Amino acid sequence: MKNIVIKTLKKYKLQFVIVWIFIAINMYLLTFPPQIIGNIVDLLYNINENKDFIIKQAIYLFSVAIGLLLARMPWRYTVGVICRGFEKDVKNKLFDHFMKIKMVNLQNTKNGELMSYFTKDIGEIRVFLYRAVALRFKNYSHSHHRNLPNDDRC
Repeated sequence: MKNIVIKTLKKYKLQFVIVWIFIAINMYLLTFPPQIIGNIVDLLYNINENKDFIIKQAIYLFSVAIGLLLARMPWRYTVGVICRGFEKDVKNKLFDHFMKIKMVNLQNTKNGELMSYFTKDIGEIRVFLYRAVALRFKNYSHSHHRNLPNDDRC
């Protein structure tokens, strides 16, 4: 089963690269809101003089939020596509394997157990894969981002 999983995951290399790119963009954009909010808070001591700059910073913050949304949606969608495709491929391989088995070998196996292999067990693998892919790439991007030079403004 391990070989089947690894071979199936290799099929989605390009999608994994796309996910990593969008996660990296997301992690980069996440560095801006604290800086913008910090600038706004620093300017609140004299609202009347800094009103225009505060409004510009709020618009900038809204723009970053839109950018985060636009980076996160394709990332989540692509991970979902990978996981659903993975589930379909593994089910097809399992079905092909069952079709090659002689009926005599399957007589002692309950129908519910066979159905469980096709639905629950593979579904659980898909859910695990979704979480593993999303969190693994996110944690990798986050750990890579920590190694960047610090910004003295924060």
